[in-house]
Amino acid sequence: MNVYDATAQWQKIKGSVKEYFAELTDNDILEIEAQNDLLIGKVQQRYQIGKEEAESMVNNKQMTEDGKIKDSIKQD
Repeated sequence: MNVYDATAQWQKIKGSVKEYFAELTDNDILEIEAQNDLLIGKVQQRYQIGKEEAESMVNNKQMTEDGKIKDSIKQD
């Protein structure tokens, strides 16, 4: 699953997450949502690139089953 897919999935399931984990506050949910934006912002800052390029870099990554990150557009 790439980061973009995870973000899209989050938009679909966050209501269910709030319902299931009733102790989570709206601020907790907002903090979780902000993590993708924070990652993009940090990549943009550290690599000194534009927002679109940073988003592309982040969104073209996939997490493997063993928790490692790889570029989804490159072949191994």
